[in-house]
Amino acid sequence: MTQTPLGSKNRARPETRAKSTGDGSISPVMALISGFCVVVLVIVLAVASTSDRVSKPQNINGDALGPDPWEATEQYVERADESLENMKKEDYQLKNGQPVVEDPKFWAMVTFDRLLDAQEAAQVYEKEPSLRVSTAIIGGVSTRYLPQPSKTASEEKLLQDQLELAAAYADVAIDDERLGFNGLLVYGDAEALMNVKKLPAVKAVEALPSDAARGRFGIRPVLSSGFTDKDPLFAPGLSQN
Repeated sequence: MTQTPLGSKNRARPETRAKSTGDGSISPVMALISGFCVVVLVIVLAVASTSDRVSKPQNINGDALGPDPWEATEQYVERADESLENMKKEDYQLKNGQPVVEDPKFWAMVTFDRLLDAQEAAQVYEKEPSLRVSTAIIGGVSTRYLPQPSKTASEEKLLQDQLELAAAYADVAIDDERLGFNGLLVYGDAEALMNVKKLPAVKAVEALPSDAARGRFGIRPVLSSGFTDKDPLFAPGLSQN
């Protein structure tokens, strides 16, 4: 048998097994690292489960339009007026800040002092055509996005279509006394919103900060007993909130 010289380059090299011991089990070092990773993962999941970002739908800055559950209507009107004052201040700061925002706009909820029919509610469009009317509020229902008026679909027709749709979803007659507009969700500049507040049929206008994004804030319609003696109209299949 030929022996390999002691200094030969072909000398057999011993195998190294850093990840396991001789009997095939995990080494103590690797077991310690694995255990540490598991502990970290458990902590991360526990913290994440308590975060509002994953435990419930998130609104920008907690934004919501409408009265709090415990808030009386008149208290809400006062708070809505305060939001308009804050809007005017922000509007001034944006137009005179660095960088300048030429035409800042705000989301706002217009609440009427009584239930209006389609013709009456359409006056908001007519008085302030620059406003974008996004959503109709019918009783406890905030409808899906409203299209823009056109030559074939006037403001009044668009709103009347929403009443008929709400009646169908709520399974009530079109002449049901609860079937009317108690508000609109609109988007426009500060001047237009202040002008809407002056309309005779408008009870309140509540504005959000200019950085609020559509679809990321809640809507709580005003369900005042002044609208109707009956329970407010609800149509869960139609409402977007």
